[in-house]
Amino acid sequence: AAAAAAAAAAAAAGGVNESFRAPGRGGRLPPGWRCIWQAEAGCHYYADMENQVSQWDPPLPYEHKDWMRRVDASGRASWESRELGLSFYEHGGQWKRIRDQ
Repeated sequence: AAAAAAAAAAAAAGGVNESFRAPGRGGRLPPGWRCIWQAEAGCHYYADMENQVSQWDPPLPYEHKDWMRRVDASGRASWESRELGLSFYEHGGQWKRIRDQ
């Protein structure tokens, strides 16, 4: 209800209302995605900020699972999921978390 009121207020003011949750779905959006109120259309659209694409339909809800970010003694950051049996290092200048931008 509060999200709908905020969206209505933003629409009335001609502003933009961004969220990390999909309205009415309750789940978090995947990392890098934003839910944005589009006043002219009277509805939300979804933007993937990393890939610079947008769509009207919400993406599948984000499931964090057991991913953990770690930084070793040399300052290199890595991600690990024991549940999935996967890990990788953040290396090179191309890899960047959305929140670091």
